[in-house]
Amino acid sequence: MEGRKLMRVYLFRWAGLLHLIAGVMYLYWRLTAGLMDLGSLLFWGAELYVWLAAVGFTLSRYPQVPRETIPSPEVLRRSFFQLPRVDVLVLRQWDSLEATRQTVLSALHLDYPWERLFVHIVDRVEDEEMAKAARAIPCEYWACPSPTADPLAYAMGSPHIQGEYLLLVQPGHFLERDFLWQTLPHFYDSPERAPIVNRTGFVQAMLRTLGQPRAVHPLQQLLAVGSQGYQAAPLLGSGCLIRRKALEGIPRIDIRRPVQLGCQMHCRGWQSQLVRQTQVTGVLLPLRNRRVALLALFSALRENPFWGKPTTQQQRFQYLWLALWAAGGMAELVYLAVPMVFLCTGWMPVPAFDRVFFAWFLPYALLGRISWLLAFPPHLWGAAWQSERQTGSQFFQSIQALVQSLQGVPPYPEQPSQLSLGPQALAIVLTFLAMGVGSLRSAGSWDPSWPELLFGLVWAFYNLMILTVRPDDHDFAGFAFPSSSAAAATEESADP
Repeated sequence: MEGRKLMRVYLFRWAGLLHLIAGVMYLYWRLTAGLMDLGSLLFWGAELYVWLAAVGFTLSRYPQVPRETIPSPEVLRRSFFQLPRVDVLVLRQWDSLEATRQTVLSALHLDYPWERLFVHIVDRVEDEEMAKAARAIPCEYWACPSPTADPLAYAMGSPHIQGEYLLLVQPGHFLERDFLWQTLPHFYDSPERAPIVNRTGFVQAMLRTLGQPRAVHPLQQLLAVGSQGYQAAPLLGSGCLIRRKALEGIPRIDIRRPVQLGCQMHCRGWQSQLVRQTQVTGVLLPLRNRRVALLALFSALRENPFWGKPTTQQQRFQYLWLALWAAGGMAELVYLAVPMVFLCTGWMPVPAFDRVFFAWFLPYALLGRISWLLAFPPHLWGAAWQSERQTGSQFFQSIQALVQSLQGVPPYPEQPSQLSLGPQALAIVLTFLAMGVGSLRSAGSWDPSWPELLFGLVWAFYNLMILTVRPDDHDFAGFAFPSSSAAAATEESADP
């Protein structure tokens, strides 16, 4: 099995390198012999952006080598004289009492020694009813001194919360019982022999909404699919296990900006991992709206993890890929518009969709798809394709987030549902109309340019496959909380 993983890694490196070389050759041909007018130049700019994103994607995954198998709980128990203390922080802000109670019960049922596991409710505003419910559970209850105080910063300064690791959970979210056994080993090297503390600052578990078999968080998509590692995995909030030492020294902790907080730890020399084996299931997952998630990422990039900081080279490449991926909405819009214009008017961004064009384009496109397949294990191809569809279909949210980032809009997910389905639906309708107009234009007569029409139809059909995906924002207003026993039970992981 390990041999197959290593073979796939090395094949990806070669295919990715060949893909980038073929892209340089194709873009050079387009620039020297394939430019027609201003529209053709704009399309070349979109192609250049996509190639740069491919550079970021290839470099971000290039150094990766498959990690060793996570040790079993028995191995981890034998490695420590005393297991590290873990404080679970249920960060509450105007959440319902029952949602908070169910989350606390799921945390109390974690498979971990009871004397090393402490569960706390940290409330932004003191609530007597919540404090009474906490005493009945029982668990600790703490209220911030003021509504503007950050609950995580307050917990860091509290003498009652002294765990080596802090597990963040939001009310209404449920942890799998083996959560700590799947995440703690990432903080140590060689736990089978003698655990050695490494540079992992935090470990983020996968997030998914109730009723959804797969994780749907925007920042978990192309970054996380198929990855067990990723030194710059984003901090998403709920379901994040943080080494306390990594938070020390950060001047302004703001858990409302979790992605930025994770970037601040990266800029101080810490690394992060994302774990697929265990998940956090909840109703309104943090930053689940794509616009807010991308806005949070753009806000985090202001920390400048690219140079002048003790970030690793792999982290810099991963942040480069994340930035290019997040800001690709305009390039996606161009790729959606070109086949529509061609089918309706006959305008082409290249001299012709002929043998010369395909001789330059097909090697570039095919090598790109091969390297994409090699980047993920075969059993995750379906999830990776779904992620690509969700990324492309919500191009408008990317453009919106980039504009709002430049305007200084804070990435606070105050509204649970902020959908922008209009642009996606309009693009679907216009693509269907363009396919119909293009077919009618060539109907009833033998046109020697039929290969060009076929290429335009295939391109438009591919765009429809991208666009006709269910958005990753879901409304669970009618959700009824499960019973205590159901919340505590281990949920079988359905994420591929």
